[in-house]
Amino acid sequence: MLINYFAVGVVFGQTETFDITTYIPPKDFKKDSKQGVATYTNVNTTTGGFCVIVMYASTASTGDAERDFKKE
Repeated sequence: MLINYFAVGVVFGQTETFDITTYIPPKDFKKDSKQGVATYTNVNTTTGGFCVIVMYASTASTGDAERDFKKE
């Protein structure tokens, strides 16, 4: 089982870690990192299509969803 895990990482690319998440970054996307946020962007200049993936760092909850929302 452990061998399969490493084989997947080699076949699909190197893993990265952001906050509490470990992931394989999307191929051909431009990465931009700032404090507490990681963004991946890909633009198709032929069609004008684009994709943006944004990950935000986790924060501790107060236990009250409304208070957490206002805090953000």
